Amino acid sequence: MFKFNKKHRKKASFKLYISIFFTFFIIIAVLNLIDNIVFSAAEEISSDYAATYINEKIDELTENIIAERGLSYKDFYVSDSKEGEMRQITVNSVLVNEICSKISAGLSRSLTDADEANISLPLGMFTGIKLFSNTGPEVAIRLMPVGSAACDYASTLESGGINSVNYSIFLNIDAAVKIVCPFSSKTIDIKRKYVLVDTVFQGSVPEYYLNMNRADNTEN
Repeated sequence: MFKFNKKHRKKASFKLYISIFFTFFIIIAVLNLIDNIVFSAAEEISSDYAATYINEKIDELTENIIAERGLSYKDFYVSDSKEGEMRQITVNSVLVNEICSKISAGLSRSLTDADEANISLPLGMFTGIKLFSNTGPEVAIRLMPVGSAACDYASTLESGGINSVNYSIFLNIDAAVKIVCPFSSKTIDIKRKYVLVDTVFQGSVPEYYLNMNRADNTEN
């Protein structure tokens, strides 16, 4: 009778160990599945919304600055032509640098403003399943700047066809942002190219511009 009970206890202990092992394995598998699906979806969705927020803020800041000053695209460059031929063209660097400074400061300020830099999304959206995208309580996503936003400019002048040239001035805007949500945190670098001028002139590429840009094809 004693031997039977001892053997029975060993068998029960073995089954318990097996049950614990499989339970642990199942928990690990579920956690791994959550990490791969929910957390990955959360990071991707948060990154997309952060990029959208920053691009919208850049548009808003730039449009407001231009509207407040009553500027048009012709204010951003200085040109000289004779008999319909473009002789020289340069960026109005004083004005464009001023706009760059205001955009950098405004974007950095927006990202440090707790009221502006919070995004709320339904919890169901983080599952990555469209059916649940608008369900569940709101989850707050916080955008935090990593350093200050940077903004500079560049210009290009290229042949646009027969007796015409295409001239462009654009802003290069760079903002590093840390996204913090209940599921994870992630730092992303958002780069934006904002076109201030994109116009066509009659004539050939001015020699003055060529002399200024032979080194890097960009006038700064």
